[in-house]
Amino acid sequence: MAILVMSGQKSVTTAGTAVAFTTLSTVGAGTFLVKALPGNTGVCYIGNDAASDVTSSNGFPLSASETALITVTALTQVYLDATADAQGIAWFRIEGENVGNAPPAA
Repeated sequence: MAILVMSGQKSVTTAGTAVAFTTLSTVGAGTFLVKALPGNTGVCYIGNDAASDVTSSNGFPLSASETALITVTALTQVYLDATADAQGIAWFRIEGENVGNAPPAA
């Protein structure tokens, strides 16, 4: 059984250009706590408009240090955009496959 990724961070290089939270297939489904990075000066928007994009018109806004709890079938389908360059989020799996399971034998 593969070990799923438990946490990560993602930043927007250019404001107005959405990026996927992750492209790693080992993230899988689950419930994730998402937090806008404390150093952000702009607003981050998270979501998916069904066209693999998110904007300030359709995303969930998060200002610096604000959090959201999301449950998804694939974290690769959640997108991030921001009102300023170099804004980001951190995510942490709190429920889902392999959470609370004993580590695999060495």
